[in-house]
Amino acid sequence: MWYFFEGQNIFIIGGIVFIAIATSVQVVLETRSPSKTAAYLLLIILVPIMGSVIYFLVGINYRKRKIFSKKLVRNEVLFQQLRASVLHDSDEVRQKFQQLVKPYDSTISLLLHESLSALTQNKVELLINGEKKFPQVFQALENAKAFIHLEYYIVGDDVIGNKIKDILIRKAQEGVAVRFIFDDFGSHGLWKKMVDELRSSGVQVFPFYRIHFALLANRINYRDHRKVIIVDGTVGFIGGINIADRYINKEETKELWRDTHIKIEGSAVLSLQYHFLSNWNFCADEKLGVDPPFFPAPKPKEDQTDLVQIVTSGPDYPRPSIMLSYFSAINDAKKSIYLTSPYFI
Repeated sequence: MWYFFEGQNIFIIGGIVFIAIATSVQVVLETRSPSKTAAYLLLIILVPIMGSVIYFLVGINYRKRKIFSKKLVRNEVLFQQLRASVLHDSDEVRQKFQQLVKPYDSTISLLLHESLSALTQNKVELLINGEKKFPQVFQALENAKAFIHLEYYIVGDDVIGNKIKDILIRKAQEGVAVRFIFDDFGSHGLWKKMVDELRSSGVQVFPFYRIHFALLANRINYRDHRKVIIVDGTVGFIGGINIADRYINKEETKELWRDTHIKIEGSAVLSLQYHFLSNWNFCADEKLGVDPPFFPAPKPKEDQTDLVQIVTSGPDYPRPSIMLSYFSAINDAKKSIYLTSPYFI
C-alpha cells in the first residue's frame, strides 16, 4: 500500500512539473512584455497549478486570437493565389541580376519563403520629410484612373488631412474606386466629421479594430501602424510619415521633424496591394481576391532597376519576418551596418 501511494505521488509530481514547464514555454513564446513574462514565470514556479490556471484565464487574449485567426485564413487564400507567380517572377529577377543579388541571397530566400515578399524590379525614390512626400502623393492621387487604396495610422483633421480628403472625394465622384483604412486609435478624431464626408461622397472607409471605450478597451495595443498608398496598382508609397501638418518643417519653427518615405513604381506595388487587401477584407468583411484590376500584369520599364522586397509582420502573420530580415541582413554584413529607428526597445 505504501509503495502504491509513493508511485502515485511521483506521478502527480511529474504531472505538476510537466504542466509548469509547458505553461512556462507558452508564456515565453506568447507574452511580449518582459515584465509580464517574468511575473507569470515567478507565479508558475511558486504555485505551479494555480499559476498555470491564472495564466490561461487572464494571460491570453482569446478575443485577439479569434479575430486575427479569421484574418490569417483570408491571408492564406490570397497567399496561395499569388505564391506560384511570385516564386516564378522572383527567380527570373534573381537570374537577371545574379551578381548584384548574390551577397544578399540568404535574406532574399528567407523572405521569399516566409511571406509574399517577391523580388521585383522597380523605380524607387527616397522622400525625406513631409516637404518631399506630400507633393508627390498629391500628384499620384490626382493621376489615379482606376482605384486608390490608403491605409494609415494617423490622419490629421488639419490642412494636409483635408487636402487629401478633398482629392479622395473628387476622385470618387469621377468614378475612381477609393478604399481607405484608418487606425481607430491613431485617427480616432476622424469620426467627428471626416468619415461621414468621405462616405457620403462615395469613398469606402473602414476603421481598423474599432475602439468604443478607450479606457476599458483590451484591444488598444493591436494597432495598424502602416502608412501605405496604392494607385492603380502601379504606384505605391510606404514609409514612416503619417498624414498631418506636423510632418512638414517650416522655417519659423525651431523643431525639426525627421522621417522617411519612399515612392515605388513597379511590381513591388502588387505586394503592397496584397497586404492592403488582406487588411481590407478583415476590416470591411469582404472577400476581394487577386483580380486583374487590382493586380495588373507587371511590365518592367528600362528605368526600373531598383530591386525591392516588401516585408510585413504583425499578430496575423505566422512569422516575425521583419525581425528575421534584420537579423539576416546584419549577419550577412561585410563592411558596415547603419541603423536608424525612432524605437529601440
